[in-house]
Amino acid sequence: MRSSFAILAFLNLSVLGLLADDVLLKDGTILSGKISVETNTKIILQQSDGSRMIERASIASIRKTQTENPKPSRTAPTNPNFKLGAEFWPPVANKPYPDLTLYDHRGNIVKLSKIARDRVVLLEPIGMTCQACQAFSGGHKYGPFKGVTPQENLESIEKYLSQYARGLEIQNPKIVYVQLILFDMDMKAPSVESVKEWARHYRFGGRQNTYVLAGTPEMVGDVSYDMIPGFHLIDRNFVFRGDSAGHQPKHNLWREVLPSIPVMMR
Repeated sequence: MRSSFAILAFLNLSVLGLLADDVLLKDGTILSGKISVETNTKIILQQSDGSRMIERASIASIRKTQTENPKPSRTAPTNPNFKLGAEFWPPVANKPYPDLTLYDHRGNIVKLSKIARDRVVLLEPIGMTCQACQAFSGGHKYGPFKGVTPQENLESIEKYLSQYARGLEIQNPKIVYVQLILFDMDMKAPSVESVKEWARHYRFGGRQNTYVLAGTPEMVGDVSYDMIPGFHLIDRNFVFRGDSAGHQPKHNLWREVLPSIPVMMR
């Protein structure tokens, strides 16, 4: 009985990530677990909530554990190529956007360049206490998050996109909507759980082309604070083209940024 219990405990530790393999999908998602079965066409990854079958055609790369005693981690990926944070920060106009490697609201680690995949990206820097951010997120429809009243004179970005981008819907698979949470309710870098809670409140979970990302402590500062509220527009070549962010935006959201999206999608 004790032997069986020990084996079960070891398997549970492996599944929980103490002996984790990293699987990078072509859409930018990074999954951690333990690969239990491999064939020419698929793998089976054991994770804490059960097994997951993954088609090899959807896999970009696999990194297997090289040691029997890796250190557990829930705040950073085990593969140095998956280091959390920004390639550089802040973004520079008309230059490639910083490639972000961050946890999303689904609990996966994603790379911004991978989830972009030749699509236009509308990225919104977020401070959870920001009234405008809450309004753009749908605060007037879903109510305040953590008691912060959404700004009265602002509608959701979903409505504005339809109105100023030729009827474009936020769920359109040719665009990617990204919320980058830079500050939590205490003006610190957000936890993954707080980002999940934000996404649940604003009903983002069902949108396949929407990602809510948890910024890292290194991204907290005056530069990030000055980006809120507003939006960054990234073209299909992953170049930073539109900046309506902050209290002195370079481009007007309604006259310049949103109308540019259908043009960039061509």
